[in-house]
Amino acid sequence: MTSLPRLLLVFAAGIAVMAGFAGRAAAQGCQLRLEGLGRIALARPYDPLAQRAGEQRADLTVRRVSGACDFALGAGPGQAAGTSRHMSQGASRLAYGIYTDGNHGRPLRDPDTGGADSLILGRFGGRDQIDLEIAVLVPDGQMVAAGPYADTVVFTLYELVDGVPGRVLDARSVQVTTMVSAVAGFEIVIEGARKALRGGLLGKLDFGEITQGRRLGFDLEARGNLGYDIEIGSENGGVLAGEGQAKDSTIPYLLTLDGRGLDLRQPAQVSAAPATDFGRTVNSHRFEVEIGDVGQAAAGKYRDDITVTVVTR
Repeated sequence: MTSLPRLLLVFAAGIAVMAGFAGRAAAQGCQLRLEGLGRIALARPYDPLAQRAGEQRADLTVRRVSGACDFALGAGPGQAAGTSRHMSQGASRLAYGIYTDGNHGRPLRDPDTGGADSLILGRFGGRDQIDLEIAVLVPDGQMVAAGPYADTVVFTLYELVDGVPGRVLDARSVQVTTMVSAVAGFEIVIEGARKALRGGLLGKLDFGEITQGRRLGFDLEARGNLGYDIEIGSENGGVLAGEGQAKDSTIPYLLTLDGRGLDLRQPAQVSAAPATDFGRTVNSHRFEVEIGDVGQAAAGKYRDDITVTVVTR
């Protein structure tokens, strides 16, 4: 995230972060009210696989009811302790932040957890209201379970006296919510070359001159928050079948998945769920082919077609 200047003026002489804001003495009979703060819901579902942060801006108004005084606006920590925020769904947590403006200038916190420079400050200069904009940002790359996430944050409006937040003028409890999409993506990796698992020929293992015990392999990489099953099939039932002058010969081989031998005389299914450990971004599965006894196999070209199918749950 690009670092922005420490001092950010939202509009001239109206709002500033707390640094360098001297404030005034207490005003008699000052009453201010927070308006426009309701549920803050991200408009677009959060995609753990997308290289894009989730974002939602929210408008609010500080309205003068009577009198006039300087003010400071802060946001409580919600469910979290300290300065890190998170929305939750059961035991699953999704980190996010609330910022003092739409450009993500500074984290908005309360005086206790954020210190002096984490508040939005304002001064009424003959106006009846001051309009503000805050932003909620969910960083990309968080692999969490699909479903709704929520946090409840208390926004508090303080009277600012000599630059120090004092009397509470108003407070609003606001729910911050988002929906995390159910997503999954799979790739086959052969000698460093990657192809998405979308059907068709994805690559080949070329053994050259066949000798017993020789091994070659490939990887299946899974990303996402869905459970899945891996199904493996063999066109020739787990043997290399000869072609041309070797058409009557076969050579056995052993296919292993993550070190486990598979019987390919019929389609094999292996459960591998969930797709991630929710925090780890990728699961990698290793396939290895080991040539068996060549015996008296005729000279010629041998082959088998292996089909890898992944079914999400």
